[in-house]
Amino acid sequence: MNGPVNAEGAGAGEGGPPPEPCPATAWVDRVGTVQLWSAEAEALLGYPAEEVCGTPAVELLATRGDREAALARRDRPEAGQRWDGVLALRHRAGHEVSVALRVRPLTDREGRAGWSVSAGDARRIEREDLDRAMLRALFEQYPGPIALVDGELRYRLLNAAAERVLTHPGNRLIGGHVGTDTSPVGSGTIDRVLRQVRVRPVPAPGPISTSSPRRPPRPSRRWAAPPGARRSSS
Repeated sequence: MNGPVNAEGAGAGEGGPPPEPCPATAWVDRVGTVQLWSAEAEALLGYPAEEVCGTPAVELLATRGDREAALARRDRPEAGQRWDGVLALRHRAGHEVSVALRVRPLTDREGRAGWSVSAGDARRIEREDLDRAMLRALFEQYPGPIALVDGELRYRLLNAAAERVLTHPGNRLIGGHVGTDTSPVGSGTIDRVLRQVRVRPVPAPGPISTSSPRRPPRPSRRWAAPPGARRSSS
């Protein structure tokens, strides 16, 4: 395969689909009054629907300049066009929230019924976009095997090196439990170690292995030391 595969069989950072970046929704009528207000919109800005519905949408804009610009655009011919951008909105607690907005015109038999507005926290969206880009780069460029598992220890994302080690294509592994028909190590051992790491997020103490060496090790005068340890002069 050419790149990492995720739970939907798409490349990392592509389909899946990722969480909706602008989950908060509202409907604003043709005169600019809020008519519908979702629970996600309340979570974003703090206002319950009963406080917002029936009020001018521009009152949510934090700056006077943005409010004036929105009112000026409302009655222009281009008001029927879609618009994407980031604006500062007022939170019910009094502070400003940088909000990514997707505004889409709605039409009825008379021509225009208002706008559908989707919104999300712009800073969170930026962080998640960066995280996805870094994750994709890690999975595509790191030469060693990497796999992500969910809370039930099922494969959710693998890179090409992991497929080679597990000797199965990613599309077959995704959704399957870790260790099932893919590893010489017993699935019970893998399950125990991964659950231990999930409960107490520290690295596993070492490689997981249940097999014994084929022959006894030969006597040797070599010693292993942890990285950074210095050899004694004595």
